[in-house]
Amino acid sequence: MDLPKRTKQLISNCILEMQQNSNKFPLPVCRYLIYKSFGLSRLYQPTVYDRLDHFPLDKSGVKKVELIKQDLANLTKADYTLCWLAILTTQKVLPLWKRDFIGDFSPQEVIERVQNVLFSAGDIEELIQLHDILGHGIPGAFSTFESHLVEMAAYDILEFALYPGRASYGEKKGMKQQSSSEQKEYVFYGSDFASSAARAYCVEDSSEPGEWYDYLATKTPKIKFDPNKRLEFWEWWLNEAIPQAWELANNTLKDTE
Repeated sequence: MDLPKRTKQLISNCILEMQQNSNKFPLPVCRYLIYKSFGLSRLYQPTVYDRLDHFPLDKSGVKKVELIKQDLANLTKADYTLCWLAILTTQKVLPLWKRDFIGDFSPQEVIERVQNVLFSAGDIEELIQLHDILGHGIPGAFSTFESHLVEMAAYDILEFALYPGRASYGEKKGMKQQSSSEQKEYVFYGSDFASSAARAYCVEDSSEPGEWYDYLATKTPKIKFDPNKRLEFWEWWLNEAIPQAWELANNTLKDTE
């Protein structure tokens, strides 16, 4: 099934701007507008935590689980498209991940658990528990930066599946952003599953595993990002991943009818 006309237009504009940009990536606000073009979505509704403000005594998390279950039971075509896009994007970089850290965390396992909950009858409470555990810190002290970024992309899927609208996906009116009058209305916080996966795809890390911590503090030149590989990733994402996610979302809806 063809993408919406608005989505196609935004993708074309994004590719043109990206090719003219020396950094070779689509601006975060461009991604936000593409997501919005898919249609009505949880992404633009009050978040679970916004709604929990009305239930301050929900110490056990019962209401939180209930709200998440309600959201997942009423996913729209746009929601399914975004979920599939997050999965496809992270799967693209899974081969780059290495189990350098001995622990329970595996990006592939996280993706499978998310798919279980989104498209089958997986345990939502287990997924929430996994999100909470990983939210306290993703193992990385002994991993390569590349592997850590793949893990971050998988965690971003968890964040999006359970709490869309929080963290990376924000909308604020009246804030200046770029030259377009339409773009001025939105502020998109740049780190999401797509940006994490893109950085994993194009990173060049000549340091020893774990030394990327020093990079974050000192900006050591041992970590660089290949602009040609970055462009390659985003062209794949725009030209292939988005249409595939849209098609998978339509098939998912047919299977649920």
